[in-house]
Amino acid sequence: MEGVQEVFADYVEPALFLEADKTLTPYITEQSMYRGTTEEVVSGDFQATAIGLPIEKLMDFSYESTLSEEEIQEGLQNGTGIFLVDNGMCDYQKASGTEISVTDRLNTKESVQYEILGILPVFSEEGSYSKSPAGYGFVNGDNATSFYTSVSGIERLAENPRVQTVRIESDDRMDVEITNQLADLFADTDAVTIDSQLEMKASVDNGIGTIQAVGKTFAVFLIGMGLLNFINVICMRTDRLGFQRHGTLRPAPRGIGLSDLTRQSWQRLIPTAERRNCHGM
Repeated sequence: MEGVQEVFADYVEPALFLEADKTLTPYITEQSMYRGTTEEVVSGDFQATAIGLPIEKLMDFSYESTLSEEEIQEGLQNGTGIFLVDNGMCDYQKASGTEISVTDRLNTKESVQYEILGILPVFSEEGSYSKSPAGYGFVNGDNATSFYTSVSGIERLAENPRVQTVRIESDDRMDVEITNQLADLFADTDAVTIDSQLEMKASVDNGIGTIQAVGKTFAVFLIGMGLLNFINVICMRTDRLGFQRHGTLRPAPRGIGLSDLTRQSWQRLIPTAERRNCHGM
């Protein structure tokens, strides 16, 4: 197909952790909360989801580990290494290099030994999903603990692992045309869903634009309310000052005694009283 640059798949296989090491205790605790049961129950039925990806994609993720890059590369190439996903409670320094036993969910084959290579943060250092495993091998409604390994690693668990997602990397200029061709190809089945990252990005950008517009409108509203409140306070202070100047008796200045104030008051009041009496006559 013209414009296609690379095609790879997300392989997903249900699994079980056997004889979980203390390193996995935080994941047992997390799974017990999701499943609404006790940690003892989860320890005896510690469900996992194995996700197999190309080594190049795995190495593109951000990871935390005490192992060297060469050791991690070797573990992925041999199919003996896995990455756990950070749940906020696991210490990568203790987890790195730990060996665990895993079998398929139906427990139909002998256990497989893996080495934990490190922890994959959900968010990258830049605070985005660009180097995160989020969206790869996700199983909706599954409360199992996911781990990531290479294609050869998941093939040790299942000879023919299940293909969950086929990812097609294409030229951006051909994205719409390729999406339409795939939609026509799978038009007769409801078992296949086709998503375009460019369309998803455009949808997210539109959503972000709407949020930003609402945020700016709300900010203008708040600024306007703040200005009105400021003007209201200034007007109230002005009115109070005017009332103090024209409508109240101010305290007498220092140095004037009570007798002086009384004498001045009588001097003001007597002429006024005389004028009123005269007017009345």
